[in-house]
Amino acid sequence: MTREHRRPIAPLVAAIFSLLALPASAQPVEAPPVAPPSLHTRTFEAAWRLVRDTHFDTTYNGVDWDAVHDEFAPRAREAQTTAQVRGIISDMLSRLGESHFALIPADVADVLPGEDDVEPAADTDPAPNTDTSGPDGATDGRPGGQGESGGEGTDPGSDWLDEPLDNESYGGGDAWLGLDVRTIDGRLVVTRVEPGSPAEQAGVHPGWIIEMIGRRDVARRLEALSRLDAGSDEIIAWQIFTSMLAGNPRTAARLTLLDADDTTRRLTLERVRQPGQMAKFGNLPTMNSHLEWSWLDADEFDIPDNARVGLIRFNIFMMPTSRQFERAVFELRGADGIIIDVRGNLGGIGALAIGMGGRLIDKPVSLGTMQMRGAALKFNISPQYVTSWGEPTEPFKGRVAVLTDPVSASTSEVFAGGLQAVGRARVFGQTTAGMALPAAMDRLPNGDVLLHAIADYHTSKGDRLEKTGVIPDVPVPLTREDLLAGIDAPLARAAAWAATGEE
Repeated sequence: MTREHRRPIAPLVAAIFSLLALPASAQPVEAPPVAPPSLHTRTFEAAWRLVRDTHFDTTYNGVDWDAVHDEFAPRAREAQTTAQVRGIISDMLSRLGESHFALIPADVADVLPGEDDVEPAADTDPAPNTDTSGPDGATDGRPGGQGESGGEGTDPGSDWLDEPLDNESYGGGDAWLGLDVRTIDGRLVVTRVEPGSPAEQAGVHPGWIIEMIGRRDVARRLEALSRLDAGSDEIIAWQIFTSMLAGNPRTAARLTLLDADDTTRRLTLERVRQPGQMAKFGNLPTMNSHLEWSWLDADEFDIPDNARVGLIRFNIFMMPTSRQFERAVFELRGADGIIIDVRGNLGGIGALAIGMGGRLIDKPVSLGTMQMRGAALKFNISPQYVTSWGEPTEPFKGRVAVLTDPVSASTSEVFAGGLQAVGRARVFGQTTAGMALPAAMDRLPNGDVLLHAIADYHTSKGDRLEKTGVIPDVPVPLTREDLLAGIDAPLARAAAWAATGEE
């Protein structure tokens, strides 16, 4: 019998015995109404139940989860503030002694993917000391965006932000501005600008810093995220700001940025549909999947002229990208080396790592095991000798490099860490998110979000990637200086090795 069904019986039995003990002449006295559980109590109970019902280990890592409930529930009932109940839930989660369990406050989670992005009225920090208009309010006339930096003593910019813009919105769509971002040294930095995108047409370059998204102060959110004890603040930050920057096609976003000279630029960009195609799997939401492949230019990457290095970059493990990956490997089959870029790839369908890995190995290997409640998924892969379109082929035998960063998560970590463990790939870049486990983000009654793992994963060597992540063979940090100079340092290091086998 579950706890929910068990607990109401005791008050009911007590009431029956009370009535039986009354003198015959006595009249039953109506009991006072029972106050409903407080919001703090309901929030605590919801968090406890989510762990109880979804944790991959039914022994809860050796913790008596019912006893934990009985220990902390009285404190939750006495909690007077949201901060107090958050502390109680965090203390409860710490008993598991595991990563990937965290409480995300509502004021931080208010723009997580799928949530309405409603900015508090108080968050109207004045924009930097700039003006976007030229003489008579004219803009700089660049396609896809408008606005330019101002000089000393110009208006702080409130007029620009207050000017009506009918199609302005933030979040809630799948169109984009054509830029990617990461947090570097506590700032939100543009790391990639898609060719032909609104961001490129407006003159945005990698290395620029985003200070404001509309009226949303980036620094304030980054500071709030830094207080999380989640071990995953970088990936959560990426999700939040990517969600803010997204929207529906033909909607506009106003950005306040610092360029290469740290001069403030204020731009209004109109979103367009992302390249790729929308894909859906099971109960997952519809997501954009995009894969691109190319041959690297020897001069650009300072590799020998006779070297042939291919690059495959994709954003998610979904059915369309799996098929495109097969085609890309086939087209690059004559390369000395192939670089697989999973930076910013949040994962997707775990089983796809099996088929995709089979295009890169010449003997059966295991990428590891995913253990769920009552089931296990073994990532055993075998060489693939025929394409899905029926053409004979051989698995790729050249060098394989994988690029990772703190936003590489889930299936990306299984793929990169699994190939690394069996000696088939060399990993370049930054340590991954350490979120190899499938996890859920569930909204609690008070608006906070509970992040909790629902499966466990080990590589073929027995290494647990959760929390530690995939550690690169060749660590290459991402710096603003390199980005401003047009250098993708992790890609450059991987290209040198893929071309010659030397770093």
